[in-house]
Amino acid sequence: MNAETDRIAHWFVSGLELDATVFHVGQYCGPWRASTAGRERASFHHVLRGHWWLHLDGQAPIRLGEREGVFLLRDIPHRLSPEADDTDCRPCSSLCG
Repeated sequence: MNAETDRIAHWFVSGLELDATVFHVGQYCGPWRASTAGRERASFHHVLRGHWWLHLDGQAPIRLGEREGVFLLRDIPHRLSPEADDTDCRPCSSLCG
């Protein structure tokens, strides 16, 4: 991020009053797929380690790496997965230790 973008992002975020709930912090393995869609709330996802892909209907997948995140300001169909092509991924049902 360049200095001007950083300044604008700081201004934007500093003016927000957030009331957030953390649903889950976990580590996944295998061909997983996760989503908070359908909860009728805005949501955010943050990559703590590694990388994953954000899939939005009708758009190319977006790769997010360590220390990156995304805010979805309204409830929209989306999913997260470890691969750009997530056709073989299935919804999460277990965590890695």
